Amino acid sequence: MPEATMNNDEINSLAKNVIETVISNEPYKHSDVANWNDSICEQIVQRLIQLNGNHFKYIVSCSIVQKNGAGISATSRCYWNQSNDQYLNIRWENKHLHCIVHLFIVSL
Repeated sequence: MPEATMNNDEINSLAKNVIETVISNEPYKHSDVANWNDSICEQIVQRLIQLNGNHFKYIVSCSIVQKNGAGISATSRCYWNQSNDQYLNIRWENKHLHCIVHLFIVSL
């Protein structure tokens, strides 16, 4: 039986590693963003399954925004079992863009 929750630091590191691998220092290019989003979400889900199996439902949302001086704010909320379910808001950036991942881990 898996633990009720997963280690937030480990998940944060896993997600940032995926983002870094997919985007690295690439400049913002609108034609690449959809592929980056798909790849980041899919890789995070696959690595979470490798890390903890299919004992949870994983929901991943990714937003990539060009750095152009505009502000950005993102958040999500849920109603769920707080002792078994988790939410992480993971922020990453390079000199060209911001990447925000919302990650929901829901116990079965």
